[in-house]
Amino acid sequence: EQVTGSTTTAIPEILGIYSTVEVTGADIEARTYIGTASRLLKYDTLQSKFAEFTSSDPTYTNIPRWQFVEFATTGGTRYVYAAGGSSVTLQRFPSDGTAAPAAVTTAPNATHLAVVGRFLVCANTSNSEAEIRWSQIDDGGTWTIGSNQADAQIIADASEVTGLVGGETGLVLTREGLLRMQYVGAPLVFTFDKVSNLGCDFPGSVAARSSDEVYYLSEDGFHRYAGGQVANIGAQRVNDFFFSDFDRDAASRIACTIDPVRSLVVWSYGSKSADT
Repeated sequence: EQVTGSTTTAIPEILGIYSTVEVTGADIEARTYIGTASRLLKYDTLQSKFAEFTSSDPTYTNIPRWQFVEFATTGGTRYVYAAGGSSVTLQRFPSDGTAAPAAVTTAPNATHLAVVGRFLVCANTSNSEAEIRWSQIDDGGTWTIGSNQADAQIIADASEVTGLVGGETGLVLTREGLLRMQYVGAPLVFTFDKVSNLGCDFPGSVAARSSDEVYYLSEDGFHRYAGGQVANIGAQRVNDFFFSDFDRDAASRIACTIDPVRSLVVWSYGSKSADT
């Protein structure tokens, strides 16, 4: 539920969720944020409901999915950044939720978001579905191309970037294959080397332990990328069942996560045999 003043309303479909931890003295507090098609909201622990950040929060239109990452400018505030697709500029708010979300004015509109080394990186932008763009080094709030290593790269042989995984190196998933994103410093800043021709066809189907262990879905089934190799982990029976039950009209609702305790990778999807 969402509370606004004294009014409680039902939250529409949740299109992204993120949790972080704030340490204040001896206290450790969890903070949880969600995104809907029109709002970013924070969890109010006193009322056990989601709430606006302030009375002047921005609103959005038809956001298809939110992706969140946390990034701290060197010596500065920790922020949560939120990418909502090609129709909205990258948003950010302090990780403790004490200020409303605001647009990062020099950043792109983007679908995918990750931290690679000392850079905040976006992919699949309003400029090109095949574009990778990154911030200034150690500064996720400034994206002026040509300044402090901020730059962009369009993947020439890709029709669309369908996923992005961060770490010391990055992994870029496209429909045509996977590319390792490696920091090399100025003037190139990053290089992009293809590591597999077995790409990802379904945005939202990606989950990772690191940029060297990534799970995703393509038109020939469920895959695991690890150690520079791709394996089809759903070969035959699992893939056959999934594609017989998968509702392609609901492809945008695919989601994936990893349960590290039980060593599970879990996908949710729209089913032909379900009402929703």
